Amino acid sequence: MPAENKIRCAGVAYRQGFIDVQANIHRGFINVETWMINPDVRLEDVPDIVDPRINDSDVIGNTELELDFDQARALIFALQSALSKINPCGK
Repeated sequence: MPAENKIRCAGVAYRQGFIDVQANIHRGFINVETWMINPDVRLEDVPDIVDPRINDSDVIGNTELELDFDQARALIFALQSALSKINPCGK
Protein backbone atom coordinates (compact mmCIF):
# COMPACT_ATOMS: atom_id res chain seq x y z
CA MET A 1 0.00 0.00 0.00
CA PRO A 2 1.38 3.42 -0.89
CA ALA A 3 2.12 6.04 1.73
CA GLU A 4 -0.77 8.37 2.58
CA ASN A 5 0.93 11.24 0.76
CA LYS A 6 1.10 9.26 -2.51
CA ILE A 7 -2.04 8.67 -4.55
CA ARG A 8 -2.34 6.26 -7.46
CA CYS A 9 -4.81 7.48 -10.08
CA ALA A 10 -5.74 4.66 -12.45
CA GLY A 11 -9.47 5.16 -13.08
CA VAL A 12 -9.05 6.58 -16.60
CA ALA A 13 -6.18 4.81 -18.38
CA TYR A 14 -5.20 7.63 -20.71
CA ARG A 15 -4.93 9.98 -17.71
CA GLN A 16 -3.37 7.63 -15.19
CA GLY A 17 -0.48 8.36 -12.90
CA PHE A 18 0.54 9.31 -9.39
CA ILE A 19 0.25 12.34 -7.12
CA ASP A 20 2.75 12.96 -4.33
CA VAL A 21 2.25 15.65 -1.67
CA GLN A 22 5.10 16.74 0.61
CA ALA A 23 5.51 19.58 3.09
CA ASN A 24 8.56 21.80 3.41
CA ILE A 25 10.69 20.67 0.48
CA HIS A 26 10.84 24.45 0.19
CA ARG A 27 10.25 25.84 3.67
CA GLY A 28 6.68 26.98 4.21
CA PHE A 29 5.35 25.41 0.99
CA ILE A 30 3.43 22.29 0.03
CA ASN A 31 5.01 20.44 -2.91
CA VAL A 32 2.54 18.71 -5.23
CA GLU A 33 4.18 16.48 -7.83
CA THR A 34 2.39 14.50 -10.49
CA TRP A 35 3.57 11.81 -12.85
CA MET A 36 1.54 10.83 -15.91
CA ILE A 37 2.15 7.20 -16.86
CA ASN A 38 1.82 5.65 -20.32
CA PRO A 39 -1.68 4.11 -20.61
CA ASP A 40 -0.14 0.83 -21.81
CA VAL A 41 1.22 0.28 -18.28
CA ARG A 42 -1.28 -1.39 -15.93
CA LEU A 43 -1.25 0.52 -12.64
CA GLU A 44 -3.88 -1.52 -10.78
CA ASP A 45 -1.24 -3.49 -8.87
CA VAL A 46 1.53 -0.86 -8.86
CA PRO A 47 1.53 0.85 -5.46
CA ASP A 48 3.99 3.67 -6.08
CA ILE A 49 5.93 5.58 -8.72
CA VAL A 50 9.18 3.98 -7.51
CA ASP A 51 7.91 0.46 -8.29
CA PRO A 52 10.42 -1.41 -10.50
CA ARG A 53 7.63 -2.24 -12.97
CA ILE A 54 7.60 1.42 -14.02
CA ASN A 55 10.47 2.36 -16.30
CA ASP A 56 11.66 5.91 -16.92
CA SER A 57 10.25 5.63 -20.46
CA ASP A 58 6.78 4.90 -19.00
CA VAL A 59 6.63 8.40 -17.47
CA ILE A 60 5.13 10.63 -20.15
CA GLY A 61 4.65 13.75 -18.03
CA ASN A 62 5.83 15.25 -14.75
CA THR A 63 4.86 18.47 -12.98
CA GLU A 64 5.88 19.95 -9.65
CA LEU A 65 4.12 22.88 -8.02
CA GLU A 66 4.90 24.67 -4.78
CA LEU A 67 1.78 25.93 -2.98
CA ASP A 68 1.82 28.46 -0.18
CA PHE A 69 -0.67 28.18 2.68
CA ASP A 70 -3.46 30.10 0.94
CA GLN A 71 -2.98 28.24 -2.35
CA ALA A 72 -3.09 24.88 -0.56
CA ARG A 73 -6.33 25.89 1.18
CA ALA A 74 -7.76 27.02 -2.17
CA LEU A 75 -6.87 23.62 -3.67
CA ILE A 76 -8.57 21.84 -0.77
CA PHE A 77 -11.68 23.97 -1.28
CA ALA A 78 -11.69 23.28 -5.03
CA LEU A 79 -11.36 19.53 -4.43
CA GLN A 80 -14.16 19.55 -1.84
CA SER A 81 -16.38 21.48 -4.24
CA ALA A 82 -15.68 19.01 -7.04
CA LEU A 83 -16.34 16.08 -4.68
CA SER A 84 -19.75 17.48 -3.79
CA LYS A 85 -20.64 17.47 -7.50
CA ILE A 86 -19.78 13.81 -8.06
CA ASN A 87 -21.04 12.60 -4.66
CA PRO A 88 -23.51 15.16 -3.32
CA CYS A 89 -24.63 12.94 -0.41
CA GLY A 90 -21.13 12.50 0.97
CA LYS A 91 -19.31 9.24 1.40
